Amino acid sequence: MQKLAYNREHKGLLESVRKGSPAKAFLYLGSSAVVNPLAQELIGALREATGGDLYRLEGEELTPESLVEQLESRSLFAKVKILWVREANQAPKALKRPIDQVWRDVAEGAFPSTILVVTASSLSPSSVLFKSVKGCGEVIDTGFDPKGSRRLPFVKSYIRESLARYGSSIEPGAVDLLLEFTGTGDLHSVNQEISKLAAMAEGGQVTSQMVEEVVIQSRSEHLYELTSALGAGDKALPKVLSSLRRLLDQGLPPVVLLRTIANFLERVLVVKAAVELLEMEGVPPARGFDLFKSRCLGRLKEILKEEGCETVIKEMKPYGIFKLALAADQLDQSVIMEALSRLYKLDSGLKGGKTGPELLLERFIVSLASNGAN
Repeated sequence: MQKLAYNREHKGLLESVRKGSPAKAFLYLGSSAVVNPLAQELIGALREATGGDLYRLEGEELTPESLVEQLESRSLFAKVKILWVREANQAPKALKRPIDQVWRDVAEGAFPSTILVVTASSLSPSSVLFKSVKGCGEVIDTGFDPKGSRRLPFVKSYIRESLARYGSSIEPGAVDLLLEFTGTGDLHSVNQEISKLAAMAEGGQVTSQMVEEVVIQSRSEHLYELTSALGAGDKALPKVLSSLRRLLDQGLPPVVLLRTIANFLERVLVVKAAVELLEMEGVPPARGFDLFKSRCLGRLKEILKEEGCETVIKEMKPYGIFKLALAADQLDQSVIMEALSRLYKLDSGLKGGKTGPELLLERFIVSLASNGAN
């Protein structure tokens, strides 16, 4: 099994901190998906060892003034201050020289009451920040982003060693199953599932069954996000496309997604008719969930039952019914009918057309999300 060298270095730093001898500055280099969990673990150890308070600065908002202010100012409630500068390589280029001077001051011990933790996706060893931290503290380069044949063993080791930090292990088959779901490209997605699995395992072994449960839960969440945002207008497009991409990346066939959306729109059409009957009875549509639950939900269920359509919301929770009613209010009936007609045609197109199925599905969803809202 491949070992990740940076994990050994990181564990050594944690041991030094817990023994009461932390460095004055730390620099973690690599993808934020890799270095942020390491930095958080280090910061937790620093806070426990020193009682220090944590402050943060984002690289893109970094100025020499804000950096000096945070380094110089003292914590109101603790003797030690911990400052985490995230994505330091994103600092404005126009301010590079004055910011570099502050890094030099750090190396010279100008801020004795502050422990500096810096994360960056990439830095040259010849950069002022790299040399300054190296001179007074510790630098860990995760060497992230192997390509080609090195990628898969790297991510497998990353999963095992990340879970080990939670005190858990994982079955070999469960690793493969997890990667079928997440892929190896996006470690942020991998981290999300690792956190869920670690909580489920509670210090024990992650099994294939646990992975299957997490996969089912995640897919349900993404499907709900995708369908509930349809028709909400351009503002919902990023959320809709993000959910679509996650589901496709997880290997869910486009035809399954298409039929899920068709099922959602068919239910919206039925609920829309019931909502219109509610309005005829003098009950206006409720845009907020609390108002919907108290004023509309009970009567809406009665109408659907009277019309023999209660199966449309069978086993749905109140908030899910609310999202259906909201979509019914946002989407015109003609838009729903046109969308369903296009979906039925798409079902045939996905099975052998010239355009790729993912692109066809994406174009349809963009069209519905953008133009469906009233």
